[in-house]
Order: sequence, then structure tokens, then C-alpha cells
Amino acid sequence: MMNKPANASALSTQSNTAVQTVQVASKRKVTYLFKFTSSSNLSLPYAMAVNGTVTDPTSGKPKRLTHNKAKTFTVDENAAVTLYLNSDAQVSFREEPVYAITPTTRDVHITITEKTGKHSDQTTPVFKETKKGSDGKEVDYYTADLTGDVWLKVSHKYTEAEAKSRIPAGTDSAIQDAVLNVYRGLSTAQVTATFAATASKAAQSITMSFDASNNASSNISTFSLLSDGLPRTHPKGLIALFRAAQLAGVSKLTLSSAWRPMLGSIAHRSGLGLDINYMEAGDKKIRVNREELRKSAPDLDWVSAEEKTLFSTYEQAQKDAASAAKEQKAAAAALKKAQKEPDKIVDAQKAKDAADKKKTDADKAKVDAEKAWNDERDRNEPAGLRSFRESLQGNSLVSQLFDPWYMDSNTRDQVAATANKQASANEKLHAHHLHLTVSEPELL
Repeated sequence: MMNKPANASALSTQSNTAVQTVQVASKRKVTYLFKFTSSSNLSLPYAMAVNGTVTDPTSGKPKRLTHNKAKTFTVDENAAVTLYLNSDAQVSFREEPVYAITPTTRDVHITITEKTGKHSDQTTPVFKETKKGSDGKEVDYYTADLTGDVWLKVSHKYTEAEAKSRIPAGTDSAIQDAVLNVYRGLSTAQVTATFAATASKAAQSITMSFDASNNASSNISTFSLLSDGLPRTHPKGLIALFRAAQLAGVSKLTLSSAWRPMLGSIAHRSGLGLDINYMEAGDKKIRVNREELRKSAPDLDWVSAEEKTLFSTYEQAQKDAASAAKEQKAAAAALKKAQKEPDKIVDAQKAKDAADKKKTDADKAKVDAEKAWNDERDRNEPAGLRSFRESLQGNSLVSQLFDPWYMDSNTRDQVAATANKQASANEKLHAHHLHLTVSEPELL
């Protein structure tokens, strides 16, 4: 039997004529730790490459990196490791590798911290120190920044040709031309789709305006909404908006946000999120805002005094039902305990019966109060916005819809949208605009 070679990094094979030595590279661990200061629940798409080759090139949608949770890769010593992030991690892109590191004699750990403000685009990790890990091995520690400039770099900018290739067959030519103008390059922050009259329908014009992105301009060294921001927005989102506006008779739309780097969910940062805060349908000017449901705000016609009263009644009914459920549970436990004390069974049973009735009555009151609130809320919703939302919900290009009236985290499933009660953080965030997320199975 051959003895094991003294050098574990080299193995020998023996034949009748010669002994061949094969070098086996030592393995190193490369750990990336991202700290997202603008949103701790961010989930960032990524693909990892070794010596320029993505390790899992055609596995479908990218994997995800989360806040303050380390991701470790094992590679050969002296192998160059890079990351593709955000929309650039999508299989069809992968043009901007970042945070390159080449481990040599030690494992490496890179902490990447999101940093607001304007900073130069620097994605090369900077060495900080070498220290021993919990296993006693020495590790080289590096740091790097995730700035607005980096977000810009790793967010794919669509060319006109790329946008055109993503327009579904059968899209009206007026919508197609308006959307493609965004990627050709706009001179002003608006586009218009004009539809000629037909035998069954009058001519229609839809103007889509884009508000400036303060988040982008405050965190990117040099930023233009027209040349840098809008072309990073997925064209399917614009197509869905124009189509919904056409069906709902909407003549004007204002987008308060499209692509942006350091605010909100990954949908906006990857160009899949669009926000609408204003529209016009017929003679109705619609500010998409219902903040006055819970606080003092300008009267925008969508929250009546009666609705506020009914909503308050409904919230109290919810509390009463929850309290009755606790009493019922306690009464049931007391009755069970009384089974061992016969002289207490009668009173315990009466208490349980009373708790049951109270629970039944409270549940009914809650259902009735919710219906009364729902009816009054829906009665005051502008018809144009309702039709607009329904069209978006039925559009296969859309995956999520959140607005001041309804919340639908998955428009492609059979679960109905829920009323926006402005209770959760996500509900409060969407009390003053409509948000849609583009359906992009290759990314999110």
C-alpha cells in the first residue's frame, strides 16, 4: 500500500512508466456580510462568480442576501470571487461584477455597509485587520460600502431594444411607442399615448408624468431622472399602467416613484416597483390618498365623516371580540377544572354558557361593523380608480398591488385583496399612493 504523501496539497498517481504529481488547490472561505441601513428587511438578489464564471448560471431566479446574515462560499485559494447584485444578478444581464476579492493564504470576511449621501462608486473591499476566528484560524477582514452609486451600477439600465423585446405581443402600438420613448431618451418628464377613434370608441389620450426622485438625487453623485432613473424601470410596469388607464378611461397619471436606490423594498431598487399618487378619469381629479382615515389631513373626498365613525366602531368591535374570546377560553378552563369539584360545576357551566353567548354576540357585532365600514368606504371610492385597480389585478404583468383602499401581496393567486386599515407598517406606507410590483419570475 502506498503511504500518504507528506504534502497534503499534492497527490501522486502511479503507472507502469512514470509517477505523475497533481497539485490540489487549498480551499478558502469567502464570507460576505451585508448591512442594509435603509431597510433591515431588504432581500437582495445575487449571483456569485469565480474567476469570471457564475457558479450556478442557469438555475432560474437569483438567490437572496439578507440584512446582517453572513453568506459564505468555499473556493480555491487564489480564485477571484465577485458578486452580481440586484437586477444585474438576473441571468440575462450580469454585466457589472462588484466586491471582488481573491483569498490567498487565509479565509476572508467582507462586511458591506449601506451608506447614504453622495459618495464615489467604490466597490473594492478595503483590508482592515487579520484576527483569529472561533475555530482558531486566522481570517482577513475587509470592509466596503454600498452607496447610491453602487445601487445605480447594479441596477440594469434597459436599452430601447431590450425594452422592445419585453413588450408582450398584441400590445397597442400607441402604448408601445409611448413606453419605448422612455428608453430612447426623454426631453421632458412625461410621455403620452394617443389612441385613434374607432367605430365603437372615441379617441383617447393618456399622459403619464414622472416626479423627480429625491431619494436618487440625494444619494447618487450624478443623477438624471430621464437618462438614469426611468430607463432602469422595467418596461412591463409602464405597459401595465397604460393598459389599465386605457380600460378605465384615465387620461392622466402621475408616478411619484419608479426606480430608486435607497428607499423601500427591493422592488423599487430593482426597477420592478411603480408608485402612482395622482390620476384623472373623466372630470374626476383623484389624489390617491386616504391618510385622513386615521389622522387629520386635507379633505380628499374619499373618507367621509360617517366612514370614520363606522371604522372606529369596527375597531372597537374587534377589541370586544378578542376580549370575549379570552373570556370564553378562561370559562372553558374553569369548567374543566370544576369537573373535580361537583359543587362548582353548575356555576362554572353557567359562566361558560354566558361566555359562549358573549363570544357569539361579539363575533356577530364585529362582522356587522366590518360590513358597514366596508360598504361606506367602497361607496366613496372614485369609480375611475376602482376600474384602474381591477384592470391591474387582472394583468399578468403585475404581481402585487398596494393602495389606500386594498392590499394584495399576490395578484396571481386566488386569495382576495384585504382592506387597507392603515394598521401595519406596510398598510401605513401605502395610505397615500398606489404601488404595483412587476411580475418578473427571473428576478423576484
